Amino acid sequence: MDSREKSFAFLGYTFRGNLRFPREKSHAKLQDRLRELTPRKSGDSLPCTIQKLNSTLRGWFGYFRHCHPQVFSAIDSHLRARLRLLLLKRHRLNPNRLCRTWRWPNAFFAEQGLEEYEGWAVVFVDEWKDKFGGKERLEHLQQIRNGAEGFFVIIERYDNQGKIIDFNADTLLRLGDVESEGDVTYARIIGEMAVKDLSTSNRSAGREAEDVEDICSEDVPPTKRKILIEARIGQGKFRDDVLSRWEQQCAVTGVSVKAAIRASHIKPWRVCKDSDRLNPYNGLPLVATLDALFDVGLITFSALGQIRLSSLLSETDIQELKLRGCCLRKKPHKRTAQFLEFHSDEVFRP
Repeated sequence: MDSREKSFAFLGYTFRGNLRFPREKSHAKLQDRLRELTPRKSGDSLPCTIQKLNSTLRGWFGYFRHCHPQVFSAIDSHLRARLRLLLLKRHRLNPNRLCRTWRWPNAFFAEQGLEEYEGWAVVFVDEWKDKFGGKERLEHLQQIRNGAEGFFVIIERYDNQGKIIDFNADTLLRLGDVESEGDVTYARIIGEMAVKDLSTSNRSAGREAEDVEDICSEDVPPTKRKILIEARIGQGKFRDDVLSRWEQQCAVTGVSVKAAIRASHIKPWRVCKDSDRLNPYNGLPLVATLDALFDVGLITFSALGQIRLSSLLSETDIQELKLRGCCLRKKPHKRTAQFLEFHSDEVFRP
């Protein structure tokens, strides 16, 4: 049976397209068990209740860990809500008039020993190797294994051929450990990030968030929209291509720690055509400090690769940041030099 054409249940799972969910019966059984362990009139101490919950959830997660990550987020939220109701029954006095989530935040339950069970997402299948940008995705996953920060666009709907129809334009998932099992590769979901709160992955937080929101509102095919978002936040093929042109190192310092390097657009995103937004010649791999200075025009580079420093930088700052005498490690390609000329003329603040 092809799950892309019709969902089906098997061994406790429901398969829908490329996604897996617990079967409704399995989910209901867990909910019943959680209600048994968290009655409002329970006489058990909170640590004792949490110990029992951990035992139940550990086994359930071990079996269903490859389900859609939102399943586990929903269970976590539901469980903490029940624990807060239990505590409210025991501690009715509330002189500061705080809401329940302020009285007993998530950190409180973590201190009491409640384990969090994040989901795992399918990020690669061997049959994707020669399609769907498979080679670039493999390189990207290897960078995450080496310590680079990774984000995941949530795909919500596919058509019968497995092509993307729609994805979540409001939320990105933050990736952790990457593991392979047979021909499938999974990444642990360690958190979420709202697109509007996108911060220091690559450039100025506010500007980056606005750009991603603009992309989401554009009338473009979902697959292209996904590629543009990845390019804007320094992920995906754009980042890989920029790094490959500079031997996987910072263009100035030679640092090769991927987590410390940002794939910077030379000609700002907002004034670029789509072709320039994805053009690796319009990119420089820079460590975070240099990337931030370059982004706001406090430094730039000549067509020959020599650094230029803004008069807004004090001599103390220049010395502390060791900027004097910096240059690109090799002469820029002529197409990169054209973008650098634009940056010098339009972005740099002399």
